[in-house]
Order: sequence, then structure tokens, then C-alpha cells
Amino acid sequence: MGADFPLKPSNDLEQIRQEIDKRKIDRLIHFTHAENLPSILKRGLIPRGLLEAAQEEFCHNDECRMDGRTDCSCLSITYPNYPMFRKCYKYRWSEFVILGLDINLLFDQSLTPYFCAVNAASRVVKDVVRRCGWEYLSSIEAFNWMFDDGINKLLSDASSKYKKKDEALANETVDIQAEVLIKGVIAPSYICDIVVGNSKHENAVKCFLLSRQIKKYPNVIIANGYFFG
Repeated sequence: MGADFPLKPSNDLEQIRQEIDKRKIDRLIHFTHAENLPSILKRGLIPRGLLEAAQEEFCHNDECRMDGRTDCSCLSITYPNYPMFRKCYKYRWSEFVILGLDINLLFDQSLTPYFCAVNAASRVVKDVVRRCGWEYLSSIEAFNWMFDDGINKLLSDASSKYKKKDEALANETVDIQAEVLIKGVIAPSYICDIVVGNSKHENAVKCFLLSRQIKKYPNVIIANGYFFG
């Protein structure tokens, strides 16, 4: 993002909704350790900071949240943040699940979205926040930035290997590490799918949920591309 980006962004939710419809985006994505699933299905997706403040036990993905926003949950659009996901599961992918969440949670007034065209902990995002504040990242301009090929010019050589391919679809962000941070507790009703890697993984997850007295849960879908894409 250069020096010419707007300092007074629009927060018109209708514009964001229209862009989502045009791009045919219907899912936000979150990956988590399967151990967290019973709690998430009962209580929703609770940001790490709230869990830590309540001294609750949970399995975290990051040892350290470098973006500093422990009041937010990390999501992505259409596909997982593969570099981060692989770093987390380290050959133990069957211990994780991927959640598909209804895109309409972006318009829930109890939640605040922050659209980050690159990794939320990156220098680029920190520079935007320093200059404009986090509220800029809730704007239509920030949303559109995630799909702007111009973001390539801002990626360092070290991160360029994470860029999407040129043939990326309209519902895919340009940078594979783009994030949507959500401030607030995401209700369980927004969880549409539990994505697993194969039939063995599916059976293990279903048995685990039953062992925790979870008898009703969203569709369990096998999509190994989400794990090994």
C-alpha cells in the first residue's frame, strides 16, 4: 500500500456485501486442534485473550500472537492460510480440523472484522495500523485490497513464495496468508462445516465428539485439498 491510500475509508457494509456476492464468497475458514471442537460447538469461537483471561484450558495454534490481537480470532477467505496451517500441524494433520463459517458473520453487529491483505503480523499491516488505526481495516477499501494484484509489489522476496498463483479465482485472496481477524465471540450457529482429510479422519472426529456427548454438529466434509492444497 502506497502513500496514496485513502485516509478516510468507507465503512459501508452494503458495499462489502455486494463485493462478496460478486466474488461468490460463501465461507470463512478457521483451523483448530480437534481437542477444541467440543467447546467451540457449544460456546462458539472465543478469542484467545478471553480464554486466557478466564484461565481456561485450550490448545492454541500460535505460541505467540505476533499481531498482538489476542482479542480476535484468525480466519481466512475460502481456503486456509496454508503456510501457518502446516507450521502448526507438523505432520500431525489428523489432530486438526478445519471449520467453514458462514460469510454473513461479517455483518453481525456484535463482531468487528479486520481485513488484512497479508499476514496480520507483517510490517505492511502494522504500518497501515500506525498511520490509520485498526478501523481502516474494517473498510471496503481494506476488503478490496485483499484481492488487488498490486499487493504483490509490497511483498518481500521472503514472503513472495506464499502468493497465490496468477490463475487464482475471484473468491481467493491474492496473498495466501491474507487474514480476516474477528473481534468478539463467533456464535456456534455460524459454523457450517467441519472439514477433515479422509474417511479415517472423519470417523475419528465423529467418535471423539460422541465421547464428549456432542450428538448434534455441523456437516463433516472430506476435502483433503484443504489439508494438502
